Amino acid sequence: MFEKMGQRDKALEIDKCILNLFKAEDDYDWETGFNTAEINSLGPKDLQVLVSVMINSAKRWWRIFQLTVGKGEEGRRAGSLAAKTCMGGIRVFKEAPAKKLLKDRSAVFPGYSLMMAVLKGGLYHDRDEFESELGESPEQFETELACNFIAETEFQQYHHCRALAMKADIMRRHGRYEQAVALTEEMKSVYKPHLHSKVILDEYVSDHCGNMLAASITWLCYLDRKEEAQRLCDYIIEEVLPEIGETQFISLTEVLYPICLFFKDQSKEKAMEALELYNKYVIRPIDMETALPAAVQSTIPMIIILKCRCSDGDRFDSMHDDVASILDLDEGFQDWVELGSLAYWDIAYSSICALRPVYSWQI
Repeated sequence: MFEKMGQRDKALEIDKCILNLFKAEDDYDWETGFNTAEINSLGPKDLQVLVSVMINSAKRWWRIFQLTVGKGEEGRRAGSLAAKTCMGGIRVFKEAPAKKLLKDRSAVFPGYSLMMAVLKGGLYHDRDEFESELGESPEQFETELACNFIAETEFQQYHHCRALAMKADIMRRHGRYEQAVALTEEMKSVYKPHLHSKVILDEYVSDHCGNMLAASITWLCYLDRKEEAQRLCDYIIEEVLPEIGETQFISLTEVLYPICLFFKDQSKEKAMEALELYNKYVIRPIDMETALPAAVQSTIPMIIILKCRCSDGDRFDSMHDDVASILDLDEGFQDWVELGSLAYWDIAYSSICALRPVYSWQI
């Protein structure tokens, strides 16, 4: 309730009061969590409640981090506590003897997905502590985390799809594109967009399976498997995009970016097709009067790239306004666009834009 009212601090206070109920002596502390004796004393229902509360608390800290990023100590502390609380919940679930008595283990699933976001943001400050358990390198740590997620979700189909998408993303971030593509192919054999897209989106904020399928278009290009990339584009356009609601801006954007970038390199005609898709699924559904400025501004780079490709580099209508909009953005937003592009799509906007003649023009 308090979360929906925007009172996250109050919601976190209530979460802490609930977590205090599972402490043997001292009050719960966000930094230290639970000790082994407290974890071992948990019953099955207690374990589910405790892990759910910890992961929901981590989500609240993560949202505070997102709202305060770049604001010094407040943002850093929120990001750190999101990571510690989330990983703490995963650890409690892993170590608790009561886990063996649970048939439904879905309480911990959102924690794995949230940790993926934390790791992609490079914000997990205490990773060294867990590397002693899971391996010496970040890749080993992240891979083991994903493998645990896959094992936990083995008999729960759409959660299992999400877990496979997470591991594919990890392989991609460590340059293992062949393995990443193989994982997305395995995921695609299970993932049914008309059944799973909405439930994954509801559970995990975005349809990560559709996102990873789209991202693998870029990986296939790296591997010089462009015919497969084209077939995958066709599949996503026909099967995945129609299942994503028009208000799901993030999912639609993440799915369309790799397709647009692939099409723009094929021909002018394919670039025009990409521009129409982008307009249909991303631009037209946006309510310009009520949408967040960041949402509107984040659409501009792709529009410029596609329009420039469609015009063969010639000046097009709105060129002046589009470029001016990019140049007028504050540095923090420019960094967000660049880092987000690298984290999610393996592309660098600065490199793409530097190759376009439009950016050498004086405005």
